[in-house]
Amino acid sequence: MLWFGTLSESAVSTIPVRAGFELTAEEMQKLQQQRADKRRYCYTVGMRRESGALVRRFLKIQNRRDLKTYFLFARQVYFTEFITKSKALPTRRVIAKDLNPFASVQWAVFESFEGQARIGFIEHASDMEALTQDDGARCARSLYTLHKLPLSAMPWQLKLIMKRFPGGFSEMQKRLKQKLAKKIRS
Repeated sequence: MLWFGTLSESAVSTIPVRAGFELTAEEMQKLQQQRADKRRYCYTVGMRRESGALVRRFLKIQNRRDLKTYFLFARQVYFTEFITKSKALPTRRVIAKDLNPFASVQWAVFESFEGQARIGFIEHASDMEALTQDDGARCARSLYTLHKLPLSAMPWQLKLIMKRFPGGFSEMQKRLKQKLAKKIRS
């Protein structure tokens, strides 16, 4: 990878067009604000042209330009494709992507939630307040299902990424201890 920093304003403007989106001025402004805030990713939901019709889709663009963020992004996309293919859990499909690490920008298009989903993208701890005990139980069942997936069926890209935790083992232990130390509402 030959890039570091964050995306340029023009890069964030051209990716939606390349990905087939017809975004409103408000949606483009949201992407540009996320870029300016130096967020890890820029994302929005908008209309994308597919087979001559406009379809509502979720666009995610990697804004932070470093190896750690690239591996996190690629892992999400490849793992989503793996889960979709295995049919182990219902999930939103990856519709299109460009994960080439030598390209100037990496992005992915996902199916979007129809209507107003109660929980969609959890960005801050405060977003988790809407989760219920049933949501937690469903999460536990889903994690159990994920752990039963056959590793041999994973694509090589995902195997490569899953072997490496960004930040190393000590970083993973530190993060797990922090998460386990948090108190939850019952």
